[in-house]
Amino acid sequence: MTKSAKELRPSLNLITLLRADIKSGIAAAAEAGFEFVELWVDPLETYLKNNSIEDLRKLLDESRMRVSSIGDIESITFCTPAQAAELRGRCAHLAAVARALNCPYLVVSGSVKPRGTGSDALAEEIRLSLGAVLDVVEPEGVGVALAFRGFSWCSINTLAGAIKAVEYHKARRAGLVLDTFDLHIVGAEPGIITSLDPAKIFVMRLSDCGDVPLPLITDTARLLPGEGKADLEAMLSAVASSGFSGAVSLKVLSPRLLDMSAIEVAGAAMAAAEKYVSNGSLR
Repeated sequence: MTKSAKELRPSLNLITLLRADIKSGIAAAAEAGFEFVELWVDPLETYLKNNSIEDLRKLLDESRMRVSSIGDIESITFCTPAQAAELRGRCAHLAAVARALNCPYLVVSGSVKPRGTGSDALAEEIRLSLGAVLDVVEPEGVGVALAFRGFSWCSINTLAGAIKAVEYHKARRAGLVLDTFDLHIVGAEPGIITSLDPAKIFVMRLSDCGDVPLPLITDTARLLPGEGKADLEAMLSAVASSGFSGAVSLKVLSPRLLDMSAIEVAGAAMAAAEKYVSNGSLR
């Protein structure tokens, strides 16, 4: 790679550890040398049923770990009134947790796209849904990172669509999630990534993609960097050229990791990450 960003640090999305709970996940990430983690919503909420936020802060402090984001809060689009009310409550609670942990972002993504939804109606729904989440998250001083998924069934399934929604709320704490897995699936051009405002790239995720026909790809095709066919060098170079600095988070869901311990998975993730991101810059 010929380009490098000012400061890039490996992070670990704790969903990568699959069966690990919050406590063992943080411990494994720390042992592997990570300084940042993304907390996954479901195990986080499970942990907080029996532990306080202060307990979690102490756990993170003891491990010298920082939280780069909390996510993913899924299905923010096309909610019924009851679902919208539940979503607002959940986002408000998680935003308060994020603030207490000095975590800057919540990650959100879209629901299944209803059949027959036109492009204009879809764009409006994404804008309105993002705005509704911002209304309850921003008062806590936390930003909302919008993740597009590369799957045709998802209502937010293109980088362009996510960019438009974030630009609509450009004066607010709204930004993008760039995920090499989804960027690979949709065939995003590096030039589009390079042209992005780095201040609006809130979360950067790194995983490879298995050699699977596009119609059959699921998240289980998320491989450790270097194990698949995605052009990670080109995508990371484009992100670096945009001026982005921050955590680069590994999110891997390969079924073969199920046979490994959390510590083994975290170690393998760090070894893979260091082939691309090391000493604060790209390799």
